[in-house]
Amino acid sequence: MRLTGSRVKSTVRAWRFAVALLGAAALSVCVPAFGADVPTLGTNNAQPAAPGTLNYIQGTVLLDGNQMNNFNIGSTEVAPGQVLKTRTGKAEVLLDPGIYLRLDDYSQVKMLSTGITPTQVEVEHGRVGVEVDQLFKQNVLLVVDNGVTTQLVKTGYYEFNANSPMVKVFSGQAEVQMSNGAWKQVNGRHEMALAGVAQAKATKFQPNPTEDTLMDWSKLRSQYLAEANRQNNPYYYGYGPGWGPWYGGPFGWGWGPGWGWRWGW
Repeated sequence: MRLTGSRVKSTVRAWRFAVALLGAAALSVCVPAFGADVPTLGTNNAQPAAPGTLNYIQGTVLLDGNQMNNFNIGSTEVAPGQVLKTRTGKAEVLLDPGIYLRLDDYSQVKMLSTGITPTQVEVEHGRVGVEVDQLFKQNVLLVVDNGVTTQLVKTGYYEFNANSPMVKVFSGQAEVQMSNGAWKQVNGRHEMALAGVAQAKATKFQPNPTEDTLMDWSKLRSQYLAEANRQNNPYYYGYGPGWGPWYGGPFGWGWGPGWGWRWGW
């Protein structure tokens, strides 16, 4: 049976309506595979996360001796002077938009200051990773380890070890303050001991994701955050209007032939 022009238009409208309903139904039931790890906030009352916000926890995490749980994620801020500690567990803190501090198992940090002038944290025990995806001229990002101050001056991924004082620059660039007040540059894929810094020199190292569990976990968190941003939930992760999207940082976020997660360095 041949359709007239008006009936064709009516049929097209009906099909479009049906497709729209199917799309809405699909969106309503689609939940990311990592939903248990990355909570989604409603867009009506969501606000950009403040510097120092507890972004993620896994296992046993304590803030000033008080155990954290899922209700603290996205709502609890690590204020200056407070101590965040992990036992068998890990934690992630949003230092600034696009800057993430990650604690390994049995690690402890003290927040010295939050905000961009400066953001300063002290590693008191264990290991931490810092992923820097966005850095502006106004940002002053400082990490204290063994009494030695290191400034992170470029986007990239960094690790600090308080048990055997060391800074490792996987990608990016850091500057370590020497005992005489001068600053020594540490480039990507270089590390420097933070004990006896008067004679310390930066040496090359080869990243090994199979041995560095903190780096491996940071890569996974990087992927989750990129996916969360793709799912259009920027407020929880510290991005609001004007900050722009988050694209996965130094690790990339996808699959590369023969390597698994793509590397950004």
